Parts: sequence; C-alpha cells; structure tokens
Amino acid sequence: MLPDDGISLELAKLYKQNGGKRVIGVVPLSDKTFGTKHLEQYMKTEANGRKVFDEIIDSGDWYKHDLIKALFGDACLCLGLSPGTEGERQYGIYLYKLVAGFKEGVDVSMKKIHPELRAGKNYTIFIYAPFYKAGKLSEEDEAYCKKFRINLVYIKNPENLRKELEKFSRKS
Repeated sequence: MLPDDGISLELAKLYKQNGGKRVIGVVPLSDKTFGTKHLEQYMKTEANGRKVFDEIIDSGDWYKHDLIKALFGDACLCLGLSPGTEGERQYGIYLYKLVAGFKEGVDVSMKKIHPELRAGKNYTIFIYAPFYKAGKLSEEDEAYCKKFRINLVYIKNPENLRKELEKFSRKS
C-alpha cells in the first residue's frame, strides 16, 4: 500500500494493532518529478508503539507506480471510487492482461516490469459493493475481468470481507 493519509493507512494501523505481522509499503522513491517528501511522515507511522511499515518497496516514479500498484499483491481490495482507486484498478486489469498473455504480440513478464510484482494465476479483485451505486462494476468491467481470468469478488460488509479474505488466504 502507498503510505499516505487515508483509509489504507488506517486499515494498516488497525491490522498491526490487532496482531498483524507484516505491512509492506510501495512508494515511488525514485521519482524526480513530484517526489515523495509528502509521504515521509506516513512511512514513519506507528501503531501500538510498533512501526506500521515493515518494508518499503521502491516502485520507480509516480507514472509507473500508478500503473503497477495493483499488481504488487495476489489481490487488490477496492474501497472507494476516487480517481486514484479507479485508476489503479483499471491499470491493474490492463497490465494483468498484458503479462498474463492475453494481448497478441506482447510478451512481457511481471519480473521485467518490476521484480516485486506478484499477481499470479489466482489474481483477485475484491470490490466493496456498498461504495458502488449499482453495488457492482459495469457489465463491461466484469466482462474484461472474466475474459482475463481475474477473479472478481463482491464484498457486502466487513464480516463478508473477513470471510472472503480467509477463503482467499487458504487458496493462495
């Protein structure tokens, strides 16, 4: 996750406060255009006297970061409709299409894009449905996920999220 002010940081703090073992931050530390000075305070955040971030991965610059962020894990959890969230989800789907071999003439591996990318054959996107007016993605978005063999899981509430994450962790 990007160590920035917002729901992701609050979730990371709660995770650590409740015994969570490891939180990895993904930051475009090499960026020369916008920089990351505004993130420094969040990278030092603590929860219950423990650092929230156990590791920080350099994702390159902000342009690359925004394109690849959703592929640093086995899954992506979408908790809103901000331009950043929607961009990350959409680019995650698009780049997954390329690295999974769904684009004729494109032969690129995750490791060539970034050595820490890990989205694999069980790549899943969790959508927190209450944040979406229709309770789900558009038919077109759903069709692309299906076409590219991305598991799309709709989450109804926090308890449903817990159950789905437990199921997912048993598969991974």
